[in-house]
Amino acid sequence: MSAELLKLAETVARSAGAHLMNRPATFTFTEKSSAVDFATQMDQQAEELIVKQLLAAPDSKLFTAA
Repeated sequence: MSAELLKLAETVARSAGAHLMNRPATFTFTEKSSAVDFATQMDQQAEELIVKQLLAAPDSKLFTAA
């Protein structure tokens, strides 16, 4: 099982990394918990991509709340 999870993690990380390489001309910043804690649209898109791919995985029950 751990080899499968490692492969999934690598696939998801590479997918998110490829997405992040397509940088926009400008960034939109969203404040999170304070003015010095922010996320860009790219951060949010990468997070959405990662969550979507993990939940679509065959063993996605490992990533959901019990």
